[in-house]
Amino acid sequence: MGPEIVAWIKRYIKEMEDCKVKNLTKRNEPTNWCAPDGSDVKLNFDATFDESQAKLVSGVVARNASEEVLAVKTTAHGMVVSSFAAEAHTCLQAVLMGKQMGLTSIIIEGDSTSIIKKSKLERMDNSVIEALIRNIQQQKRYFQQIIFRHVSRYANLMAHNLARNAMREESRSFEVGLRRRREPN
Repeated sequence: MGPEIVAWIKRYIKEMEDCKVKNLTKRNEPTNWCAPDGSDVKLNFDATFDESQAKLVSGVVARNASEEVLAVKTTAHGMVVSSFAAEAHTCLQAVLMGKQMGLTSIIIEGDSTSIIKKSKLERMDNSVIEALIRNIQQQKRYFQQIIFRHVSRYANLMAHNLARNAMREESRSFEVGLRRRREPN
């Protein structure tokens, strides 16, 4: 099922390049995906959650300042209790993907306001997702810089569609382009 999703991603990127759509928004958040500065890498995450089956499919996309897709990853999980927990788990997957790629400066973007806020905190709040948030915060030490940023659904559309299509195709999980980045000599 991986090759079909890779082909879909390529078509999706071309479609996004071919049409520039402006969206009205009431918040001060990006309506379109914006490339990071310099050597930073943005990892956008989103979850698709099927409550009736307690099933989560997470989608994570890593892109650089040249807007090049460096890696994509979907992961299917069972026994997830809520959409709130699904988003937290997917945020953790994005952080772990940055670590796996050997990145030192990352921006984690998602459209779940509460998960982004909780990931920024240095303290625990005794919520139902405390263990997941603690795992996210423990991973921060592996990065020189890690920024958590809330973005609109439209700015997060590639990760959203990646997760949704993987759920629809009942894909277990796949990775494309996920390899450690080498430091320049």
